[in-house]
Amino acid sequence: MTRTARSPSKPRGRPILRWAGSKRQLVPTIRGLFPKNYERYLEPFAGSAAVFVAARPRRAVISDINPGLIEAYRVVRLEPGKVARQATRWPVSSDTYYRIRSIDPERLSSVGRAARFIYLNRYCFNGVYRENQQRRFNVPYGRTTGKMPRPAEFKAFAKLLKRARLVCCDFEETLRLAGKRDLVYVDPPYYAAGRVFKGEYGYAAFNSEDEDRLIAALTSAARRGAYLIVSYNGSLKARLPGWRAVRQRVIRNVGGFASKRKRIFEFIYTNIVADD
Repeated sequence: MTRTARSPSKPRGRPILRWAGSKRQLVPTIRGLFPKNYERYLEPFAGSAAVFVAARPRRAVISDINPGLIEAYRVVRLEPGKVARQATRWPVSSDTYYRIRSIDPERLSSVGRAARFIYLNRYCFNGVYRENQQRRFNVPYGRTTGKMPRPAEFKAFAKLLKRARLVCCDFEETLRLAGKRDLVYVDPPYYAAGRVFKGEYGYAAFNSEDEDRLIAALTSAARRGAYLIVSYNGSLKARLPGWRAVRQRVIRNVGGFASKRKRIFEFIYTNIVADD
């Protein structure tokens, strides 16, 4: 009997960006904490939106303070094919990377800006987003970066983004939207006292005052009946009394170098009880 070859299945949607500190390794654990039912999904530190993609919620608010990131997502949602064609048109090389990085994004069309953002993200060192004091992206070219997503993957991701409201704003604004039975996943940059800041996630992205604001916003959202899941370092345990803390080992590249991989603990905090 002759068998007909199966056509490749369509992508169900996966992140099109790399992002330093991405929680892809923790997605099964995070999903395991989800309540059985919730009204709406909110994610105020979008990054690569790996948890949003895995959750595939019917309704969502996806936000970030990085205007280039949110604009790229908005344009991909509307014109995934055009962005994919432009992003794959540029050769993958160090010379091309630095030429694209040197372009003033304001001189480009919206599709060009989105393609530039994604190209630089895909081929920069370790998926890091970093700006100098002039707010210009300054991450060097990476040597091991993987491939640009296929056009079909852009389109699958765009289909998921159509379920979301995309907002460029501070995390407090998004957390203020969280009401009863909304599910919020929060993954801020990790602040550590004495850490030398190098502009990761954008210049002046997150500091000790922001951590205080985060605790206040989380506490307020919890009082309104929101379900909350937070990825952070171990410092929040005493600041979120009554919350459950989950500790899990993951593999991280220390200093961004694959040769220095080691297992470290990541912490997840939630106010969700098992029966919710």
